[in-house]
Amino acid sequence: MKLTQEQKHEALELLIELVETPSTYFNEAAIMELAQDRAQKLGLPVSLHNYRFDPLDFDGLNLHGTIGPGSDGPLIYLGGHLDTVNITSGWTRDPLKGTREGNRLYGTGVLDMKAGSAAVLIALGMFYRDHPDFKGRIIYHFASVEEGPYGLGTTFFLKDILKEKPDFAIITEPSAALGEIDEPAICLGAKGGYNYKVHLKGASAHAATPELGISAADDGAKVVQALNRIQAKTHPVLGSGASCVIGFHSGGGAASVPGEAEVEVFRHVVPGESIDTVRQEVEQAIKDLDLKSETTLRFRASPAEGFDGGFPPYYTDQSNEYIQTLVRLMTEKNGAEPVMTVSNSIGDFNLVGGLRQIPTVLVGPLGDKIHQSDEYVELDTYYQLIELLYEFLVAELT
Repeated sequence: MKLTQEQKHEALELLIELVETPSTYFNEAAIMELAQDRAQKLGLPVSLHNYRFDPLDFDGLNLHGTIGPGSDGPLIYLGGHLDTVNITSGWTRDPLKGTREGNRLYGTGVLDMKAGSAAVLIALGMFYRDHPDFKGRIIYHFASVEEGPYGLGTTFFLKDILKEKPDFAIITEPSAALGEIDEPAICLGAKGGYNYKVHLKGASAHAATPELGISAADDGAKVVQALNRIQAKTHPVLGSGASCVIGFHSGGGAASVPGEAEVEVFRHVVPGESIDTVRQEVEQAIKDLDLKSETTLRFRASPAEGFDGGFPPYYTDQSNEYIQTLVRLMTEKNGAEPVMTVSNSIGDFNLVGGLRQIPTVLVGPLGDKIHQSDEYVELDTYYQLIELLYEFLVAELT
């Protein structure tokens, strides 16, 4: 299937509309309403999902729809997010104007991931128009606050809306950029991650007589060294997990032994590691130090019931039948097999593939400069993504 020039023009117009609608995380209402309107014009069932996150006094939105008669056939999930990071400095073009230069379109969030989201809408509209009586069902979802804390939009979408486990999920993140390559790719998985803090409580004393106190700073320094020495598991494809101290704070009054300290760690994990195994390794490491200070371990709070505040790792084996369909279609389209890679970043895909254990891949357009000035997408690969999604749905659902 090849897009006509008219279809490419319509796809470009939609992408420019999305780019020119500001949507930094926590500020997505306008783009959700725009996407809802465009989905309706494409003939797609569409709804807005409202959620509330009290700790931040935040009311958020997700856009989603379910397509299909529900007859025999698989349930396919197509997903993405419509928010962006805050606009960075250093732009040489207007970051909120879709600027076309040859095969490139520039703008904040154009690669991460408004192009992928637009491709889903266009492909779904074309597929549903051409094959209204397809077998199976499709659920599509565009999240808010993917770039912000917790992956709030996807967290509450999974909690409130997605009650049935899909057979396969395609998230149209820029798979090549996340895998740090520059050719068509399928991203099969990602490491996960947990953030935690160890609080130490010692006993203050005058700095002239430190032996009368318990220095939480001294004990904290020992904790830093111990946690940085933790040996993480290794996955044959994702590589090794990692324990990295990202913060250490301590201090007392003038000329005083510090009575308190705090160590903050980000722990990347691979399959076989979890919040429970991380908790066990930290508790054992601290126990082995035989510290004088009292210690308290706190993980980042859960954003909702059923979620642990982290991002579980996941990996989908490339022998999966749906991945094999993607490989065949991408090979036919590009003249070479796609590169199999994994993401070097953590995202909502960890919740879909890791927490819900849905076979999940990332497949997106090419481009560069995600989260940077002068971010761009290569337009020919945006059009090819639309064609690929359409062809995949035809292959699996008709």
